[in-house]
Amino acid sequence: MLSVRALSESLGLSVLDIASLRSSLPAGLNRPFFILGNGSSVNSLTEKQFCIIGKGVSVGVNGWPVHPFVPTMYSFEFSKYSFSPDAQLTFLLRKAEERVKQNQETQNAPLLLLRPGLPAGVSAVGELTPLMKANALIYGRANLFSETDGALSADLELLLDGEHRSQYRQAVLPDNGSSIVRLVFLALEAGFKEIVLIGVDLNGSDYFWYDSEFIEKNRDYTHILVREPGESTLTRETSDRPFDTSQFLFQLSLAAEKTLGARIFASDRRSILAEQLPLYDW
Repeated sequence: MLSVRALSESLGLSVLDIASLRSSLPAGLNRPFFILGNGSSVNSLTEKQFCIIGKGVSVGVNGWPVHPFVPTMYSFEFSKYSFSPDAQLTFLLRKAEERVKQNQETQNAPLLLLRPGLPAGVSAVGELTPLMKANALIYGRANLFSETDGALSADLELLLDGEHRSQYRQAVLPDNGSSIVRLVFLALEAGFKEIVLIGVDLNGSDYFWYDSEFIEKNRDYTHILVREPGESTLTRETSDRPFDTSQFLFQLSLAAEKTLGARIFASDRRSILAEQLPLYDW
């Protein structure tokens, strides 16, 4: 927490305050919270479904700015290793700003920025325009030390329980090495009771901007946002984490329903998550 605050001050960025963020959301907590991932199932969403998403609260993750739908907020991560600004991230930040400016209702759309590593992150933050810096909210991450399903279940219930939640505050969100997991915790901390995971396929399919129909309707971004085949399944690897993302999200869904009465849904039956999470009823 101290490192997040110190870095925010040196970079001139605001720290994520979930209470303030919650009060600024136009749709309120009685609407679903949609997390917009980058899987190919995004291309199956209908106009009606986007209308439903637009009436709720939504966050577009990582590559989402190339999609024409403008969410309530965007979420990005900085490169940990390069001394130079990440060209892809710089492009996505510019694209997000372009989308926000085009949509009157999203002029103050927050940009959620995972605390950048040094020195690369500082260079990347230098790429933010005044508008983006004004809307940027920086936060940190923390992993759990659980190594078994039983321990993970117990730790998640303790983490989400109202009596203990004040110990795990605001500007630091738990994760399992996954941006989707962090954003689920954000939604739970904010008080949402329905969280819908869209484009979180985890099945090895291409990213949505590789689809030929998407390219024809929008633009070819594959030469800018280059992704290797199967890269979308990396968070299912357990070489650097005790749980794959689908396993972690299932345990988190059980703990969230038990402690908070909140439910986490998969949006498409082709997602690996649909094997364990309920499907959202559009």
